[in-house]
Amino acid sequence: MTPFSQFKLTNIAVGLPFASQLDSLADAVRHGDVVVQAPPGTGKTTLVPPAVANAWHGQYGRVVVTAPRRVAVRSAARRLAQLSGTKLGEEVGFTVRGESQVSRHTRVEFVTPGVLLRRLLRDGDIEADAVIIDEVHERGLDTDLVLAMLRDLRDIREDLRIIAMSATVDAPKFAELLGAGTAGAGAAPIVAAEAEMFPLDIRYAPFPKRLDSRGVTDEFLRHVAEQAAGLVAHAHGDVLVFLPGVREVDRCAGYVEGLLTATNFEVLTLHGRQSAEEQDRVFRRDATSAASTAPTSATATATQPRRVIVSTSIAESSVTVPGVRAVVDACLTRGPRLDVARGFSGLVTTSCAQSSANQRAGRAGREGPGIVIRCVSQSEFSSFPAWPAPEIAVADLTQAMLDAAAWGTPRMEGLKLLDAPPAHHTDAALEVLAGLGAIDDTGAITDLGRRLATLPVHPRMGRALLAASELMPEHADKVARAVEKLTDARGLTKITRDHAREHGGKASSFNLLPSDIPALVTALAWPDFVGKRRGADTDEFLFTGGTAATGPRGHEWIAASEITRQSNGRALIRASEPIDLEIAMLAAGHLARTETTAFIEAGRFRARERELLGAIELSSRPAQPTPEQCVSANSAWLADAHLTAPADTEGLRRRMAFAHVHKGEPWPDVSSAGLAASIDVLFAGELDQPRVPRLDSEKLRRLLPWPEATEFDSLVPERMQVPSGSRIRLEYPADPASEDAQIVLAVKLQECFGLAETPQVLGVPVTMHLLSPAGRPLAVTQDLSSFWNGAYSQVRAEMRGRYPKHPWPENPWEEQATARTKRR
Repeated sequence: MTPFSQFKLTNIAVGLPFASQLDSLADAVRHGDVVVQAPPGTGKTTLVPPAVANAWHGQYGRVVVTAPRRVAVRSAARRLAQLSGTKLGEEVGFTVRGESQVSRHTRVEFVTPGVLLRRLLRDGDIEADAVIIDEVHERGLDTDLVLAMLRDLRDIREDLRIIAMSATVDAPKFAELLGAGTAGAGAAPIVAAEAEMFPLDIRYAPFPKRLDSRGVTDEFLRHVAEQAAGLVAHAHGDVLVFLPGVREVDRCAGYVEGLLTATNFEVLTLHGRQSAEEQDRVFRRDATSAASTAPTSATATATQPRRVIVSTSIAESSVTVPGVRAVVDACLTRGPRLDVARGFSGLVTTSCAQSSANQRAGRAGREGPGIVIRCVSQSEFSSFPAWPAPEIAVADLTQAMLDAAAWGTPRMEGLKLLDAPPAHHTDAALEVLAGLGAIDDTGAITDLGRRLATLPVHPRMGRALLAASELMPEHADKVARAVEKLTDARGLTKITRDHAREHGGKASSFNLLPSDIPALVTALAWPDFVGKRRGADTDEFLFTGGTAATGPRGHEWIAASEITRQSNGRALIRASEPIDLEIAMLAAGHLARTETTAFIEAGRFRARERELLGAIELSSRPAQPTPEQCVSANSAWLADAHLTAPADTEGLRRRMAFAHVHKGEPWPDVSSAGLAASIDVLFAGELDQPRVPRLDSEKLRRLLPWPEATEFDSLVPERMQVPSGSRIRLEYPADPASEDAQIVLAVKLQECFGLAETPQVLGVPVTMHLLSPAGRPLAVTQDLSSFWNGAYSQVRAEMRGRYPKHPWPENPWEEQATARTKRR
């Protein structure tokens, strides 16, 4: 085995509580996979990677560590390099999209889950002896997929070790996943450490309205800023403020600056869109700064001002912001959500999970007693979910399904996932991928799909990138910039140039200009969200995919790239490009079709021929319906025909339905769907006539089986004879399969004297509605014997004075049943 230099753990571990677990960790790693559970401040992100590298090294001598955010990746690598006395990029390195500092000497490499996912899909393996997945509790989609793929890989690579690590995690669940299928089957061991947390003073500062239909309210952001400004005046150390997104961070930071009058403070922001230099500024605070030790702001030095850091959830885990002694938490989070009904995905702002809020609060108790202000009431906080929802359960799965297909597990079937994806989310993703040409009819990945899976953008944008560079090869650079603007991706120019050089120059009848590129890219990426205004006086657009949303006025055609759902349930277009019909056809032309639809109007068959682009009608004209189209129209009409059928026809249909439900075959299904399926039998010889045939009892009886039809009227009688000799019509339920379905026999009480057993039809008791001589209900029962022996006496006492001409005997068992008065 190649000798590898060892990290000096004693130097790295100074002051880190996880040092007490290093021997346990090393022993566990030598035997198999491990789950590490330790709260913030224990040093797990810093200590576990070099400890694993020392304990387990094979042919590669490298440990790969995933952290969910680029800022966490860079920060963790920089800190470990500093503590280990090495140069960043040598023994310790990192790789994020668009930036890498590694060498052939790198023993520990920090990466984002997306980077590792792309490597696994590209190579089918990983050049590492161990993979540490940090912050698994966040349940990001890439993290879940990486963990599942590594489990697959570990089944054929016994030398590979997987370490799942987090501050707050359902440790037994992850231990079970990692342990399944290994030698000596059982859960993977859990190595846990505790951190000494300083006391936290947790306060609640609720605000009436945090969110409205447009998102986080400005009034709430001012409220959050006021809480932060108050802590600057009355608390020690720096103040860390948590908000859900970049817009809120920037606005709140501005409000804080406006509220503070002192000069010995600075307001910083922290979010994922900042450059590495801007982010690093937050993490470079001198540990001995006056800001972290001064009892009040008045003693802070001019060279080390106190700070208010306004951040997204980027500072919640993985990275440590030094000097923080107070936290203001808006208790909000923003994450992807798929609206399956409308077919679009977007970022949705909701209350955070309690586990996330506790992680954020812990940032205030790392260096001394801290203060936490949660901008909600305590009762509201107690109603928050305990854990965040796994992204696989709520997000758009298009990219994930493409990655799974590229891994050889279409629909993610066979992947060892913590949670299976919802079926309707899976179907929606596969429909998008099929529309892009990324998968075939079986769900297997195509050559185009494999190409899309290698691109650092969503498959929708990948399709737009490739297609636009083929159509406009001379403007490949502009295409790349348009996609980068929509995705924040970088380094796409080489991809478009290479693709244009290889596939460009396709003949096109469209006269495209460079100024059309943003619209073209948007439409190619979202062909199902190419929309047309529904009318001149409306701001609603109908999309090719069949959904609708409110959008900008002034344009007939648009291509939408961002749609959100408002609190009132309406969809709002937040980002779009104006397009014309030519670009709409170029992007969504595969959805164009001609469709003739027959319908029934005024008792006759009519038809219209329509030119459609998806769900959008471009034009229409009257047409002559074909016999086949008349059959289709008749089927649609027949689905509801029984609702308006004559009473005797509907009565027969209900009896036939009752026989079908309670006896089964060969009695026919006469539900709406069943009738539509039997249209040829019902209307034999009539379907080619111009007028719509009528549904009647004679036609319905054509569906009765022979010879069983001879028994139908006795099995499911239309009328039932009662002791008086009258034959009373039975009322059968419209849907005999429903839970509350009943057969009702409404009959005058005097006609049932002496009837002890409740009548039945096919073993189902009839519900007796016993009526007064005037036909008004007196009692409802399915147990006549109990009625005569019990409730009847009270009915008799109340009714015999009201109806003296009718018999009300004390003993109904011996009275002659009659439909007449006493005299007659």
